[in-house]
Amino acid sequence: MIIDDDPGLQDAIGLGFNAGQYNVTTFGDANIIMAAVDIPDLIVLDKQLSGIDGTAVCRYLKSSDYQIA
Repeated sequence: MIIDDDPGLQDAIGLGFNAGQYNVTTFGDANIIMAAVDIPDLIVLDKQLSGIDGTAVCRYLKSSDYQIA
């Protein structure tokens, strides 16, 4: 999952993962991850998102019941 508010960066990062045959989804804000039931194996997250800050998302994920390394 790629979460970035810059569509150009979403495309650039996504191209690299798609070339490796990974299933990639992109989003422009972090609200989707806050409501997600299943957390993906990898999240590429912009630290300076508009709305919910990327740092706040990291804190939320680390404080939740999900097993995050």
